[in-house]
Amino acid sequence: MAWKPANATPTLQKGAGANYQQVPDGWSADALIALHRDLRGTYPIGDFEIDGRFPRHEWRRYREILMRLSDGIRAGDLACSEIAVRFIERHFIGSGSGYLRSRLARALRVTELSKDHRARLNAHFLTIVRQQAYTYEFRDYLRIWELIATPEVADQVVALYRERAEVSAPAWLGKLVAAVERRD
Repeated sequence: MAWKPANATPTLQKGAGANYQQVPDGWSADALIALHRDLRGTYPIGDFEIDGRFPRHEWRRYREILMRLSDGIRAGDLACSEIAVRFIERHFIGSGSGYLRSRLARALRVTELSKDHRARLNAHFLTIVRQQAYTYEFRDYLRIWELIATPEVADQVVALYRERAEVSAPAWLGKLVAAVERRD
């Protein structure tokens, strides 16, 4: 089954208000370990123990694996990079999710991204701008975007703010355009 990212609009699962420390559907620790294995990942993301006697055991396992993905990205594990891009695209809102996306974005920034990852992240960041769905980690996304944005994407963002006469262009826009121009 091909991966289909969610749109940039933050999503909460049913009952999320009652349980902010929930694990997104399909993102359990065991599912992440299996996905990593299926993607032929080599970095040990699941070699830890979390005491099951404490509350939120599954959430703690899920969070620990996502934390370890950033280490795997820095170690050059392409499966970790793929899962990180999927998590960023998923844009799940829950306890610590912004911090996790930020941490993964910082790790992705210092690695060589595949053409597919660059295209998917460009599309995702553009969707965030179109929907004005800015969250805490957008500042880290900008650091990646300055490295991977294509002239076409930069032109789309500039055109978008020209259309929105009532909204002044954000401070980061000039920096994004300058970064793209420096690479050309």
